[in-house]
Amino acid sequence: MFKSDSWNLKVLIACNVAGILIFCSWFSSQNLVTMKDGDKAVQYKSENSIWKSLDTTVFSSLNGSLKDNKSAQTFWAIANSRLFDLVSASLMVGIFTLFIFSGTQEEKLYRIKCGFFMTICMIIGMQFFHAAIYNFERLSPTKIPLDGAILLSDFEHITWKIKDSSKKSFPGDHAAVLFMVATFIAYYTRKWHGIAAAVVALLFVLPRMIGGGHWFTDIFIGGGTIALITCSWALCSPAQKKMDSFLNVPVLLVNVYKC
Repeated sequence: MFKSDSWNLKVLIACNVAGILIFCSWFSSQNLVTMKDGDKAVQYKSENSIWKSLDTTVFSSLNGSLKDNKSAQTFWAIANSRLFDLVSASLMVGIFTLFIFSGTQEEKLYRIKCGFFMTICMIIGMQFFHAAIYNFERLSPTKIPLDGAILLSDFEHITWKIKDSSKKSFPGDHAAVLFMVATFIAYYTRKWHGIAAAVVALLFVLPRMIGGGHWFTDIFIGGGTIALITCSWALCSPAQKKMDSFLNVPVLLVNVYKC
């Protein structure tokens, strides 16, 4: 039923090695310090770090576009609200739903099972990385003294709650989920649905970087590493086939509904 019933070791190893090397390259530029509350946090060792230069350059360029621009401030404040996160989720669900119902009855059942498998893998991946690896804090760019940083929540015309700062900005959880969903959709559909999902993912990680809730590396190293490694284990191993019997549950529900 599932596409992958054997190991694709070349792709699996390549994805894991790439993810580990990129993360280690970034993490090696960090100092692990103990905060006043006893929690561990990371901060750059050197002002000359390539990763820090990238982070500050991207943040300054994006966040700086908010200066003296009330319309942009209002738009990106809306985009940084929790409610707006539902827009990206709805778009992703909509794209996958269109894919499900564009097939035959047998294909629909297969695609529903893919959706359940995708959800389970994302939950496992997020829980594993947070528990085993990303168990430290990192201040977002608007939480540290950074020249010219614009905090959207400081403006009087922004009266709703937004996420424009965080003391645990790494990794970008929202970005990780978007990247994983886009990867799964692209893998299963191999059609315009995958391109549309990738566009949605890239567009909807922008608000956090512009508003200052996340650094560039929170999104593309933190979230990207989770997506790369989780998806490689899910799609380059027999995991899909071995979970086939468990995922027969939604198929049974559909059959009961038809009766």
